[in-house]
Amino acid sequence: MKIVGLTGGIACGKSTTSKIFKQEGAVVIDADVASHTVMAKGTRCSDKIIAHFGNDILAADGSIDREKLGEIVFNDREKRKRLMSFTNMPIFIEICRQIISNYFSGTDLLILDIPLLFETKVFAYFCEATVVVDVTLESQIQRLMSRNEYTKEQAISRINSQMSRETRNSLATYVCDNNSDISTTAANLRNIISKIRSKPAILSPIRIFLLLSTISSTALLFLLYKIFMRM
Repeated sequence: MKIVGLTGGIACGKSTTSKIFKQEGAVVIDADVASHTVMAKGTRCSDKIIAHFGNDILAADGSIDREKLGEIVFNDREKRKRLMSFTNMPIFIEICRQIISNYFSGTDLLILDIPLLFETKVFAYFCEATVVVDVTLESQIQRLMSRNEYTKEQAISRINSQMSRETRNSLATYVCDNNSDISTTAANLRNIISKIRSKPAILSPIRIFLLLSTISSTALLFLLYKIFMRM
């Protein structure tokens, strides 16, 4: 099984490239979906977050409004750290669970769609290659202003809170240009997929160790997580 990391800055079009990967027969593990799963209404993780941040973060249906929560933690490092103390372990366990499931089900190409792939680093060690979806700064700003109804200043602030475009691109095995229309992006990505598939799977010692460690330790982590969430 080849594991490929997919990342990119905010509003760069990862969702579009993720769909193209699926069309080409890859399985995609989406960290945002995993986050939604562990923070769903009624979960232990959700209850912990609400108990700490209060009912002001709730949507009308009683679930966590991620936009409201994001506004609270965006400019407050300590609050972000506190939020991550609730979410990091269950998200990690959920992604590991899916990796293991795909490993044993014979998946050929597995994509880890993780926004902070290079920042958090841990899942980057699982990957034989990484793909960064790239657009210009001007495109990012315009997309955020249109999609999220941000002011230009808010859009720039969000972009500047992330790893720089230059650094992210320098860390990637492949950079997928998403500045043009979707057909051009699809052609760019299919060319990258062809290169990935043409290369033999290379399981370096560190990757073998990580895979075996993940398989053997996820059950223990899951039990510890259950105990922790009951405290």
